[in-house]
Amino acid sequence: MEFAEKAGISQNTMAKISKNQYVSMEVLVKMYRTLECSVDDILDIRPEKN
Repeated sequence: MEFAEKAGISQNTMAKISKNQYVSMEVLVKMYRTLECSVDDILDIRPEKN
């Protein structure tokens, strides 16, 4: 929860992230800024399985 506090993210939002649920782009930006990284450092989009 230390990261959530530092990033300004609620505990409820962190719970959503841990369950792979939707979070807003605003939340993602807060995370990236706190981690001092970019989207491609964390996010990997792969083709859907058929």
